[in-house]
Amino acid sequence: MPGLSGWTTSVLDAMIDDVTTPKQTASGARAVLASVQDLASRAVVLLAAPNALRDRALHQLEILKNAEVDARLREKPVTVLREVAGRGVRLGVLEQAGFRSVADVLHAPEYQLDRVPGVGPQTVEEVRRAAQMVAVQVQRDVRFRFDPDHRNAAQTQLLAILAAVRAADAAATELRQFVAHIKPLVAEAERAGNWVAMFFSRRSRKDSALEALAKLEAILADGRLQQTVEDREPGVDPRTYSPEALWHGYVNDAAGVSDQTAVFDQKVRALQKRMSDAQGALQNRTRNLDRAFAEASGKIEQAMLQASVEVAQERSYVLVLDKAQVVVVQSQLEITGEILKRVNQRLPTVPLQLPAN
Repeated sequence: MPGLSGWTTSVLDAMIDDVTTPKQTASGARAVLASVQDLASRAVVLLAAPNALRDRALHQLEILKNAEVDARLREKPVTVLREVAGRGVRLGVLEQAGFRSVADVLHAPEYQLDRVPGVGPQTVEEVRRAAQMVAVQVQRDVRFRFDPDHRNAAQTQLLAILAAVRAADAAATELRQFVAHIKPLVAEAERAGNWVAMFFSRRSRKDSALEALAKLEAILADGRLQQTVEDREPGVDPRTYSPEALWHGYVNDAAGVSDQTAVFDQKVRALQKRMSDAQGALQNRTRNLDRAFAEASGKIEQAMLQASVEVAQERSYVLVLDKAQVVVVQSQLEITGEILKRVNQRLPTVPLQLPAN
């Protein structure tokens, strides 16, 4: 049946052509998609850079402000705490022990302050609280300013981060529209990278995938997008800026850089205020708890004293001593158990009276 044989050969050749063409298209499509996706990934990194760099700027500014606060606290003599803590606090002995500034008191561990002769836990608490209040006030008063006459690494680092923020903002403006544009194109063109999917797709789906692929090829061929990404990438890295160029730029546009810094300064101040408010609330709660515990302990001690007097009278004792003051005692003279029994009868529970707020 030569006619059938010829028809079969013709059909098979057409099928082979249909398979070969999608395979060739798929290979080229995958190369295009890989290039576009690499470019898009780099663009996404650039789009994320502004927020990350702003966080770094806040952190760096906080470091600089804390250093300025600490310097001012070191200039304040410890005697200024008397205005906050009151005249009854023994600041003279602390000063004689080497704690000469507010910063010395603020940074010293409590046990070091407590070891100073003539200074007790209450004095330590009052002095530390006063030092923290002074620190909060100084923190609110500090306004960061770049000092070109006293340049240091910390200021230079902040200038570099701010320059990177400006570059990242500019890059984001250019690239945001691109990323939004190619995302649906990539999703549609991915079908062209799979020859099996293309072979079994309807003609409309094939045409749509090939059209998206053609648009992506045109974007790559244009070259402007790739050039934008390559040009912007170094700018978002603070390490690429030279100190000389940064300070030269600051001197030429001090007002602009100061305005940019002021935005971050306001955020740092708001953050520090929240932290100080939280710290103050915690200290108030701690003081209230200590006060309530002291009141409850006083009630227990009073009940123990009353029970001790009763037992001493009942047994005709003329002296009752704390066990800590006695080395050896006869068992028949031991009255701790009886006292605790009576205390528990008088005070089954001792509630802690805390403020409602």
